Amino acid sequence: MILMTTLQLPIIHGDDREHPQRLIDLENHLKPSGFKIKTNHNLMGDYVGYTADDEAIIAIEYKTAEDLLSSRIDKRVFNQSRDLAENFPQHFVIIEGYIWQHIARSPYCDENELKRAEGVMQSINIMGSTVVECMNQTHAFQRMEGYFKKAVDGKNRQLTKIDKRYDSLMAFLQCARGVEYVRSNNLVDQLNLKCLTDLISLTHEDLTTVDMIGEKTADNIMLLIYGEDWRTQLKNKR
Repeated sequence: MILMTTLQLPIIHGDDREHPQRLIDLENHLKPSGFKIKTNHNLMGDYVGYTADDEAIIAIEYKTAEDLLSSRIDKRVFNQSRDLAENFPQHFVIIEGYIWQHIARSPYCDENELKRAEGVMQSINIMGSTVVECMNQTHAFQRMEGYFKKAVDGKNRQLTKIDKRYDSLMAFLQCARGVEYVRSNNLVDQLNLKCLTDLISLTHEDLTTVDMIGEKTADNIMLLIYGEDWRTQLKNKR
């Protein structure tokens, strides 16, 4: 007896207004897994997954961190998030890049800008869409592939507001060399990190008070947040 299993994959419709190279890169990423990708003029969502019966079951809005922050000015991102929540059973806003990392490396970074960014994230959460911040395009495509695979069975989890904030902080911290789940969990819990401002206001000394965070790991976290500015400070210290 031959046992056969068929993985039902949604047919992906990429919006024809999306960045052309991104559409090509996503197609190259998904095709080896058996996905069919079409270009369409989507009314909502940059990427929409359909069943074989032409039922739309998942929608993803894709933005870079810079695009997300700029789209708050004309309220576009809030309208898009609300439309996804009202019209699709599963819906996600994928962010390529971490919001607070983008802000921290900007010459215009200040407390007000951090608060405005927090407001954007919280507003999207309130609209009902799950925000997923990703390290880079490859990481974003991997997350999208996972969501598409689970979409037919409805196994994707729409995160609560608290889950989303916690998940974002943990994911960001784990991008630092030497920081895995346990260390990132210690940082969030022991420093009571709840928002962007909490994270950006940390000092090197604050980090080293946390269990399992030594000088070198603290350096790696500061380097993640502040980039080349911190690397220069490290060279000067030595």
